[in-house]
Amino acid sequence: MKNVNRMSVEELSFPRTNRNHAVAVLSSTMPGVCQPVAAIPMLREDALRGAISINLEMLETKEILMNPVNARVTAWLVPWLADPRFEGSEDQFNRSWAGRAKINGGATVPFFETHAMPAHGQDPIYKALGMHAPVGAQVNNWYRKAYNLIWNYRAANRSRHLDERLLDDTSLAPAFWQHSRFAHIVPDFDDAMFEGEVALNIVEQRLPISGIGVPTVAVGQSGPLQVRETMRGGDAQVTNYGIGMSTTTSSPNFFWMRGVSGPGGYFVPDIYAEMQQGGVTISLANLELAKKTQAFARLRQQFEGHDIDDEWLVDMLMSGLSIPDMALRHPIMIADRTVRFGQAKRYATDAGNLDESAVSGAARVNLNLRVPQLRTGGVVMVLVEILPDQLFERQADPFFMTNDERQGDTFKHLPDALRDTLDPQPVDIVLNKEIDTDHASPNGRFGYAPMNWKWNASGPKVGGKFLRPAANTSFDEARQRIWAVEQVNPGLTQDFYICRSIHTKPFLNEVGDPFEYTAMGNCVLNGLTQFGAGLIEATGNYDKVAEKAPVDRIQAE
Repeated sequence: MKNVNRMSVEELSFPRTNRNHAVAVLSSTMPGVCQPVAAIPMLREDALRGAISINLEMLETKEILMNPVNARVTAWLVPWLADPRFEGSEDQFNRSWAGRAKINGGATVPFFETHAMPAHGQDPIYKALGMHAPVGAQVNNWYRKAYNLIWNYRAANRSRHLDERLLDDTSLAPAFWQHSRFAHIVPDFDDAMFEGEVALNIVEQRLPISGIGVPTVAVGQSGPLQVRETMRGGDAQVTNYGIGMSTTTSSPNFFWMRGVSGPGGYFVPDIYAEMQQGGVTISLANLELAKKTQAFARLRQQFEGHDIDDEWLVDMLMSGLSIPDMALRHPIMIADRTVRFGQAKRYATDAGNLDESAVSGAARVNLNLRVPQLRTGGVVMVLVEILPDQLFERQADPFFMTNDERQGDTFKHLPDALRDTLDPQPVDIVLNKEIDTDHASPNGRFGYAPMNWKWNASGPKVGGKFLRPAANTSFDEARQRIWAVEQVNPGLTQDFYICRSIHTKPFLNEVGDPFEYTAMGNCVLNGLTQFGAGLIEATGNYDKVAEKAPVDRIQAE
């Protein structure tokens, strides 16, 4: 029987082909910035596999740097659907691709946005990538947009206190500090995640109050008094008090108040709300609800930092409902490598400068890239961030600062297994002086950390001629061997998470880019791009053969 179902939604099948995208980059960078190294466009339905090798050179410094200098290289996939103009809707994305108006009748969303190419070298992002176009020519802004989308996504995952960049921002974004020893310190925390909340059932919503009421007779300022007070159910009851304070009349517009003698002989009100037996109950079901709420609140944390602004989307995910295109609404990390620069010192060879020396450094990192078939298309971007290790050399040594102060029968400043196990809120307040003993507000709050965090010690000790008691001391030649990037009076501000300022004093050339790099590799894109056959130089072979072919045709009668 003939199949009458002709409403198929299967796409047509075309032969898939491979095409190469060679990566050959030579560029330079300053430290402390998020430097774009390479950008690889992926068309719709493309898949990618490839490898890139990046060689980095640190130009000459005055001395071998004692604190490590690290280069973090990451590769990100930014799907085209991540563009906020599509509002996360794959239907709107496809309508824009086809040049159709929005489904609700709105204006057509242009799939690609363009802008005028600035003067050569005026756009730091294009300058880093080595992009060329005639000045004033209209160019696709997706490389710039992908760069800013990646940084915003990383910032949202790092801290909600970091400001987002505009998607058309042309500046190079600051690099992210890798604070492995302080990753657990946060500016605030959710107390309910530890303690939970148990709902109380109030049997009586209105509680009787004693110590305040209306006098039944006119009295003086003090003395025995009968007072009409509220009672359960809203009725009134009369209570005899030996002493009290009152107005001089029993009018409803005046009241009596019980008081006691406080510090310094001042009058202090003595008024209480009295809860009757059985007035408040705790349900076992509410206790179980608090436990489950805590558990699901921890699960909800995994959705933080994503580009999910609508609570209803989070509610769907929390309900176990899948949203197929959700993973394509934000950048996806596909590679991450961190490498440390090796350094070598060489001395001058001419007789007059045998004591002169210079130090250079180098590092190498290999990236393997894999992206499955992507229906939306996108951009793969490789980034490098070069930063020295932050020392925080003036951290307080917890044992060095321990004294004989006690808390009960244990030492207050030492861990105690029983006390700490029973603590319902295993959180420590991190003081400024624990991060920097030279802080101007030593007893101010730096942040919060898990209980006993400071006993997991990892702070470096810098002593001898390199000892530096303050962050803003004068020039010290011995300290040229340490690339110290410090903040005076550090706090959990944006400067703690990102590098917004960095000096280049250790380098012989303090003005130019102190790092150079090359990137070599190849990526193979498997997709629907159809290629023409290979061409050869025209020699007239077709015309010569065609002359031999018969052209007469028999006409049927």
